[in-house]
Amino acid sequence: MILILGILTGLGCIGLAAAFRRPKERLARTLDRLGFDLADAGSFTRDELVTPLAIDTANSAKLTDRIGTSVATRVIASGRCPEWLMQQLRLCEEPLAIVCSEMALGFLAAPAVVIAVLGLASLVGSPLPMAIPLWLGIAIAGCAAGLPLLSLRSRAKDRRRHLIQATASLVDLVVLGLSAGMGIEGALSAATQVSNDWAMRKFATALHWARDSKKPPWEALSRLGQELGVSPLVEVATSAGLAGREGAKIRQSLTAKAASLRSHELAEAEKEANTTTERMFLPGILLLTGFLVLIGYPATMRILTGL
Repeated sequence: MILILGILTGLGCIGLAAAFRRPKERLARTLDRLGFDLADAGSFTRDELVTPLAIDTANSAKLTDRIGTSVATRVIASGRCPEWLMQQLRLCEEPLAIVCSEMALGFLAAPAVVIAVLGLASLVGSPLPMAIPLWLGIAIAGCAAGLPLLSLRSRAKDRRRHLIQATASLVDLVVLGLSAGMGIEGALSAATQVSNDWAMRKFATALHWARDSKKPPWEALSRLGQELGVSPLVEVATSAGLAGREGAKIRQSLTAKAASLRSHELAEAEKEANTTTERMFLPGILLLTGFLVLIGYPATMRILTGL
């Protein structure tokens, strides 16, 4: 029985690792699954390019994938998905169904843990009260359901910060283009072509939507900033829009905004460095305490034995 339980536990761990592992999908299959035609890319609306899509369940045999897609479809259709969650999904470019499937996997793992604990307790001859495995399963289900959200939040925070840095770089490149005599639209388009970074690709997609919709580029950037929850991008777009509509000196306005963004990022970096330094005090104190105990223990024991 112990051998069988050990084999089942190992297979369960392998299954969990395989379920959480996200296989890389080929680009051609992804474009074909989404129905994306490169020759007809302009027919896509802005909402279709930024809305989190569901995963493919037609070729998936995983129960969690089907549950996650079903839940995600119902949540998006009902319009009850929180805006902050949608912003994080757009930032991480991750479907809502992936998060729902990971949460469903956590809920499905909780009963298995309860059954395993009860089986092991009965096997060793000391059965446990039903309340202990039950509360253990509830705790595991809650933790497993919350971990995907915490992971998504952490990744979204990093990508949001990267997007703010990319916004400052974009403004600097636009200022250089304006200094060379280019127009605002040409400078924006040229700035997004400098790098193949994911943030620059999002800027290029927004400008593509603005060009096809016959709208000002700063309106597209402002909409992108609102959808992703990046307020500095909205502020840059607002400054560019005011300068473009009122005939102000747009180059000076963008230069000042870029300097403000970099100052803010420098302050945030210093704050994070100070926080990390303060966090390192505790390990240092513990290390010093252990060192003092290691040195003082022989002398203390010699004094005690001498008495």
